[in-house]
Amino acid sequence: MSKHSKNSVISKKCKKVFVCKEVIGTNRRSGEPIICNKTFNERGNLQVHNRIHTGERPYKCSFCTKEFTTIGNRNDHARRHTKDKPYGCPFCSVRYYRKYQLNKHILKIHKCNPDCTEKPQFINSYEQSPSYSQQEANQQAVMLSIIQKLKAGHKLTA
Repeated sequence: MSKHSKNSVISKKCKKVFVCKEVIGTNRRSGEPIICNKTFNERGNLQVHNRIHTGERPYKCSFCTKEFTTIGNRNDHARRHTKDKPYGCPFCSVRYYRKYQLNKHILKIHKCNPDCTEKPQFINSYEQSPSYSQQEANQQAVMLSIIQKLKAGHKLTA
């Protein structure tokens, strides 16, 4: 445990609440210390949070010199070096580094709960506009396809 965790206390009301008691500053007028007081349901989350205050970054990237406070952030960063995007959309060809990015995509683009099993209709705000022609919709689809290929690292050929 870090030196900070000894200042953490367990709430008397709920045995599963962990509170950060780190002094994060001083009130300019009164001179009294300002306490973080952020609460967590698990001790491990408090320990990760403590790294904000201590500056500890125990997880190092094996590709460059960057260091991280969590192993998940380090792994996410490493995927960017290897171009690995393990989270693919089940409705289109888009892929992401992190699952939350995929879930956000499914909700926003496909208007579907990320856990749904039916293929939703593709809803595009431009298509809902009465002045938006089919030709413009096709051009938009071609442009989106090109952008997706470029993001995926494909070389475009004429």
